[in-house]
Amino acid sequence: MGILLLQIKVMLQKKEAAFCYFFMLTMILIHFFQNIFKFAGTDISRMYQPLKLRMLYEDNVFGYYVIELLPVLVVLVSGFSYLDDRKSGEDIFWIARIGGKKYFFFKYAASFVTSLIVFGGSLLMETFLYLLSFPLSSVGDPSNITRFDEVYWELISRYFFPDIYINHPYLYGVGCCVAFGLMCGVLSSFSLAISMSGIFRFRILLFLPVYLILTMTYYFKDFLKLDFDTYYGYYFYFYDTAPKNIFALILFLMVLFVISFCLVCKKINKDVFEK
Repeated sequence: MGILLLQIKVMLQKKEAAFCYFFMLTMILIHFFQNIFKFAGTDISRMYQPLKLRMLYEDNVFGYYVIELLPVLVVLVSGFSYLDDRKSGEDIFWIARIGGKKYFFFKYAASFVTSLIVFGGSLLMETFLYLLSFPLSSVGDPSNITRFDEVYWELISRYFFPDIYINHPYLYGVGCCVAFGLMCGVLSSFSLAISMSGIFRFRILLFLPVYLILTMTYYFKDFLKLDFDTYYGYYFYFYDTAPKNIFALILFLMVLFVISFCLVCKKINKDVFEK
C-alpha cells in the first residue's frame, strides 16, 4: 500500500496532472463567480437548486469545453507516467526493488486513483462551494420547467437513478462527482496500459486511442440502431436529459478495463517471467 501511495504522490506532482487539476479549478471558479454575480440579490423563490448551477450542467459553455477536451485531459493526467519512468530509468529501479508484477499493477492502480482525485476531487470542491454559497432550500430548475409540469418528471426520469435524485438530491449531486472521477479513472488507466504495450513509440500518439474511442461513441447509436444516445458527453454531464442506458455505460467501461488489465498482464509476463 505504501508503494501505491508513493506512486500516486509522484503522479500528482507531475506537471501534467497539475495542469489538468488547475485547468478544472480555473473553469470551475470562473463559472462559480459568474453565478455569484448573476444571482446576487435574487429572491429565494426564483433561485435554482444549487447543485444544478455547477459547471457540468448541460448547455453550459465551460462544461462544454471540459467535455470536449476530456479525451486529451484523461491521457494527460497520468497516461505518460510509465513512458516517463522508461525515459528516466526509474522503472528499472522499481522492478529491482519490488518486482515487476507489483510495479506494473501499482502503476496501473495509481493512474486510476490519480485521475479520480484530479477530476472527482475538483468537482467535489465545486459542489461544496455551491452548498456553502447558495440557499439549500431552493428547488428551481434552470430549464424553468416547474415540478407541476409532466415534462419535468419525464426529464428527471432520464437521469441515472432518478429515485435517488428525487429523494436525496444532494447525495445524488455528490455521487455525480464520484461517478465522473471513476469514469475518468478508467480512461486514464486504459491510456497507461496502452503505453505499456509498446504500440506507440511517440508520446503524442498516445492521445489517439482514447480520443478515437470517445469520438466514435457519437456514431454507435446509428450504427447499432439503438434507441438511446451513446455519445460520451451525455454520460459525463450532470443531470443530462438525453435518453441513456446505464448497462451500456457499464459494459463500455468494463470492456476498457478488461483490455487494459490484459495489456498490463501481458507486460508482466513479457518483462518479468521471461527473464
